[in-house]
Amino acid sequence: MDVVLSTQDLCKKYRHTLALDHLTMQVPKGSIYGLVGRNGAGKTTLIRLICGLQAPTSGSYTLYGAQHGTSAIRQARQRMGAMVESPAIYQSLTAQDNLRMQYQVLGLPSDQDIPHLLDLVGLSHTGKKKVRHFSLGMRQRLGIAMALAGNPDFLVLDEPTNGLDPQGIVEMRELLLRLNREHQITILISSHILDELSRLATRYGFVDGGRMLRQVSAGDVERACRKCTHVEVSDTAALAYVGTSLMLTVALASIYTMLAMLIQNRAVSAVVALVLSFLLLLSGSYLYSYLNYPPFYTQVTYDPATGTMREEVTEYPYYPKGIKRTIYQLLCDVTPGGQVMQCVAWDAPNLPRLPLSSAVITVVTTGVGLWLFRRNDLK
Repeated sequence: MDVVLSTQDLCKKYRHTLALDHLTMQVPKGSIYGLVGRNGAGKTTLIRLICGLQAPTSGSYTLYGAQHGTSAIRQARQRMGAMVESPAIYQSLTAQDNLRMQYQVLGLPSDQDIPHLLDLVGLSHTGKKKVRHFSLGMRQRLGIAMALAGNPDFLVLDEPTNGLDPQGIVEMRELLLRLNREHQITILISSHILDELSRLATRYGFVDGGRMLRQVSAGDVERACRKCTHVEVSDTAALAYVGTSLMLTVALASIYTMLAMLIQNRAVSAVVALVLSFLLLLSGSYLYSYLNYPPFYTQVTYDPATGTMREEVTEYPYYPKGIKRTIYQLLCDVTPGGQVMQCVAWDAPNLPRLPLSSAVITVVTTGVGLWLFRRNDLK
């Protein structure tokens, strides 16, 4: 994995305050690295050290392989653009004039890319409008445009969404994603709002008290923050019994709803639903008992010639077989009586099918009811 920025035991001390305490981190190339921490955690101090605005008390860092304190670090910083805290812009100048001044500060020979930068950050329409008349979001976008002067490969942003309204935050997020995906710019962005970074970052570093607590990928954060309930079942038969009871209640309610839409009389619908439910319970119970007939039975006969009792194993004439048994089993599964009987008998092989069968009843009866309802509306 190629690393753009790497720090090793980085420390920064202000008199009696230790802002960075042996901080170690790595920013992979092509990533959007979210530096997460509360106010005063050391995020801005770290960015200042990386940009060369301050010197570390101890420790070291490398930028594109160039070691801090060597002559190569200055050349490596030419590949980096940064916006630390609020953007440094001239209020009395236009956006184009501010970019032109930035090009002169950087010693860039040509400013032909300025219109492209303004279009990239969505400020091409500002014309001769002075920066003092810009909104906060427009000023933040101008700060990013100034950080992009010179086509850097690495962009460092210190809380760029701070103070923006929801629309401004969305526009900033879309801009940073476009820069990363279309221009392959590695981005280090600091923030104390994890929810916003979760829509943007591909890797995170959590900082507190100047220490790096943990570095994780976006997938790790998503799994850790996912809201879910983990249920372990010790008895699948009991679970099927509960599921069947619930689905059976819903199925009977859907039957009543269908009848109410068809008859359009609540009292009559309730009576018919009760009668129909009783018939379904009765028919299901009969089907279950029919399916549980033994395939064979032992018949005892007396032989008068020998004076002995003789046992014969005979096939039960009412035992259902083949396609007949399949049809009866299906009817037993989808009728409430058959479901109740199977649950009471704890018929383990058939239990997993019962909630699904109740769901089929619910879907069919609800669908018929909705069709009747729509038909009545059309009339």
